[in-house]
Amino acid sequence: MGFLFPILLALGSLFLGELGGVPETELPWAVFALAFLPYVLVGLRRRAGIAGAFRRAALLSRLERLLPVLLQYTAIGFFGWMGSVEAWSGVRPSILAWPEPALLLALLPYVLYTLAGIDAGARAGRSSKGARQGLRMFQTRMFLTGLGPIVAYILLASLLGRWELLRVGVEEITLWSFGFTGILAACFVMFLPVFLRVTWDTERVPAGLQLDVLHGVARLADFRYGELLVWKTGNLMANAAIVGIVPGTRRVFFTDALMGQLGLRELAAVFAHEIGHAKRYHVLILLVNALAFFGVLDFLMSFLAFENELLLLGVLCVGLVVWLVVFGWLSRRIELEADLYSLNLLRDGIGITSALRAVAPASHDRGGWRHFSTNHRIAFLGRAAADPKVGERLHRGLVAVAGTALVVLVGTLGWRFVAITEAYPVERTVVDLRLGHYQAAIERRLDWSEGLEGERVESLAALVDQIAEAGLQPVDDAETARAVCTEQALLALGFGQTRRAEGWLALLGLLGDRQAALAAEFLGRTDGKGTGDLGDPLELGAWGTQLGLFTADQ
Repeated sequence: MGFLFPILLALGSLFLGELGGVPETELPWAVFALAFLPYVLVGLRRRAGIAGAFRRAALLSRLERLLPVLLQYTAIGFFGWMGSVEAWSGVRPSILAWPEPALLLALLPYVLYTLAGIDAGARAGRSSKGARQGLRMFQTRMFLTGLGPIVAYILLASLLGRWELLRVGVEEITLWSFGFTGILAACFVMFLPVFLRVTWDTERVPAGLQLDVLHGVARLADFRYGELLVWKTGNLMANAAIVGIVPGTRRVFFTDALMGQLGLRELAAVFAHEIGHAKRYHVLILLVNALAFFGVLDFLMSFLAFENELLLLGVLCVGLVVWLVVFGWLSRRIELEADLYSLNLLRDGIGITSALRAVAPASHDRGGWRHFSTNHRIAFLGRAAADPKVGERLHRGLVAVAGTALVVLVGTLGWRFVAITEAYPVERTVVDLRLGHYQAAIERRLDWSEGLEGERVESLAALVDQIAEAGLQPVDDAETARAVCTEQALLALGFGQTRRAEGWLALLGLLGDRQAALAAEFLGRTDGKGTGDLGDPLELGAWGTQLGLFTADQ
């Protein structure tokens, strides 16, 4: 999943459109012209390698991975790509709003630059046409593996968003939002094995000694699965993975390079290592720790109540970096436990140590973010074989970490659940108002009229009371609702009733009129007197003109 992190960074580039600073000039032709830069960078890297400047070549190689993301930011921040997408689609792409297909168009430059980088790398890295084509197809498949679920989510969410009650409910009601996210995540987990089976170039492990050995290891571990598959990478990757939670849908992947370079003993050890991940619930441990960590982060951010969006984004970035460090620490120890499971299951120290050396032949002394070095792992197995307490201490430590994370997760979920259930009646009332179900909002107002406090609750209660007093009739479409609210706001301003005007403008804001929402904020800041600095009247549109005339009369 080497492309997943850059894809997430590319999605983050869409925040540029949310935070402002988007250029007024739109140069879509320049966006497409940038696609030649990956070829230039790969050429420079290749020349540096030929000249023996290996440090510079390594630096350029790392830059190649980030170049598509940097170019995506350039397209948005300098060439007005978001404005071009809005002009073509009629929708302003927003990463914070309900997903729309326009988001895919917003990510088009990143896809183009990534494919250009893949092609440039294949041309420079292989001599024969067949080898270039194989590398190009493998990298493209890997890219689509990371991009596919995001594309599927955007398309599915945009389709479900046509059901207005669901869309508005998920946007406004925290409980619905969590439920919607949970259902989508469960679907993703269930269909991931099939998705990878289709996206990757795979075939079933052919009959023979290798298949017999794999079946024997599975029987010994009492491990059930759906299919054993060879993942054809063009011998570019030596790896194995078990994907899926339910035994019937599990797929076990062995790359062609792994199957080709390992003997039967080493292959059995690798399979036992992967089974160890499943038997020790390592994926679940990582998931619980991630949820607990971000639950604590959510609690801290709620406690500190940041209002500045840039500060909020900064805290999120710091939290992400801290989590990556925590994840790496935990992942390295999880790999040790899987190694130990393989050793204890097969009682074959030679098989597992030989497999470790074969899979990472060039980095025995160098560890990584997710793995200790090969020598460290082999030394650990030696200590564990000589003293079983070494493995027991590792297992107890991981159980303690998982148990602590589970307690923290339950605590944060409990805190969140209390807040969510308290907010539900108020949030459901907002949904009624957005859908034009005014009588339902008035009736629901009785459910939370007592016991809830806060500025938002008070302003919403005042708005519902105002609607009840005006006797608004239910409406079935947003356009009619906006027209009625506009008429009421203009009448209130005409009679100098700033509080009533603020309420109607706030309701217009709930219906999607951002300029009306800003006008309501202005009236709220003036404490109902309608006097004060309007700021930039252009931000308020027609309401800026109306409020300008009104404040002049005051």
